[in-house]
Amino acid sequence: DDERQRVKRRALRNALLLSSFFSLPCFVLAMVLPMLPATKHLVERPAFGAVSTGAVVTGVLATPVQFGVGASMYRKAALQVRARSPGMEVLLMLGTSAAYGYSVLAIVLTQCCSAKLPSFFETSALLITFVCMGKYLEAIASGRTSNALRKLLELQPATAVVIAGVRAEDFASASELDSAGACEAASWAPEAEREMDLRLLVAGDIVRIAPGSRVPADGSVVHGSSSVDESMVTGEPMPAEKTVGSK
Repeated sequence: DDERQRVKRRALRNALLLSSFFSLPCFVLAMVLPMLPATKHLVERPAFGAVSTGAVVTGVLATPVQFGVGASMYRKAALQVRARSPGMEVLLMLGTSAAYGYSVLAIVLTQCCSAKLPSFFETSALLITFVCMGKYLEAIASGRTSNALRKLLELQPATAVVIAGVRAEDFASASELDSAGACEAASWAPEAEREMDLRLLVAGDIVRIAPGSRVPADGSVVHGSSSVDESMVTGEPMPAEKTVGSK
């Protein structure tokens, strides 16, 4: 699972880097340079016919993002449409394809009809880049969450010491022990204890927990008192005192 997560994060990181490599120049050409008097005429200079240099260059830069980085998103969108369960990929590819397709049409009409229509190649490229960034950050966050859960699960021991012949039903409640029950609990012989695999533990088993040992399962204290380190669950560094009836 760790290896799959690493491979996924690496693929998302590479997709983000590749998308950023092409989309950031797109953004500069389409949104920054036309606003500067010194560079505006360079971007708007005709490349061929009436088509501007900025439109041609942004189209060239946006194409690898749309059909290279976006190829996996197209595949996911196709699967979602086939399953009749459209999701985020369908909306994303509809929006970016519309922006890219309109921009291509705008270049064709500008060349053929001298209409001078604006292009929006940078829109499709930046949208895909933002989605790649979001997926990469999500993968990093989920990886950290998995590590935290793994550390929490590692606190659980593999075995539990069960008191044979005694069940939780033998007590009136977990919070009250009558004198007879207390005497019986105090007289549990060590030979009545048996260590068993934690997966064989069932509700109602009475488990002995030695001071300082790890708690094998959720339950209630039916005899004795001690302190338990619950810092991984509650964040409280000080051990919590546990007596009869405590969870």
